[in-house]
Amino acid sequence: SSNVHQRFALVRFGKRHIGTPYRLSPPAPCIAYVKEDCSCFTKLTFKRFGKKLPDSPTRQYWNHGKWIAKADLKLGDLVFFKERGWRGPITHVGMYSGNRNVLHASSYYGKVVNSKMKYVRGYFGAKRIRHLN
Repeated sequence: SSNVHQRFALVRFGKRHIGTPYRLSPPAPCIAYVKEDCSCFTKLTFKRFGKKLPDSPTRQYWNHGKWIAKADLKLGDLVFFKERGWRGPITHVGMYSGNRNVLHASSYYGKVVNSKMKYVRGYFGAKRIRHLN
């Protein structure tokens, strides 16, 4: 289906951001290919495909898409993490890129990377943005 192509396109476009320096926004502005944090990266990637997301991992999780089980992850699904523990806030978002990898602006690596999802602490849940099924 065209949706499969769209998912591949979304991940392919996201991979063009690999290497972009990580800067927390706010306070830093969210600027494509210049400085991006986790939710800035996902916002920019989805914007290219006509989807508006807020620059906040918490708001992306609670206000957008439909909940997806970890076992059902597909390319382009948003994956969310609570790096400070289950009771804390959602602190991180990335995009599932297949083979248990996540494409994300990582404060640990200091840039946008494609890395193994299991190395990001505190997996919390996933959302599928509408019209990308």
